[in-house]
Amino acid sequence: MNANMLKARMLLADDTIEDLASDLGIHRNTFVYKMKKSGFRQNEMSQIIKRYGLTSEEIRMIFFEEGDVYGTVIRH
Repeated sequence: MNANMLKARMLLADDTIEDLASDLGIHRNTFVYKMKKSGFRQNEMSQIIKRYGLTSEEIRMIFFEEGDVYGTVIRH
């Protein structure tokens, strides 16, 4: 999970954590935990993908790669 890339997409859409958490039907704290630690369920990823119109490349980079604290992508 690359939280920094997701935050960038949220910023482009002028969304807050509260906005997206509400759309997903989860509490703000749960959203932050999922973004930083556990990742999102498939149905939540689907909602995020639709909300932001993510491309295949963005989906891969946000949900399936890890970013370090500086936001660079670590390739496995």
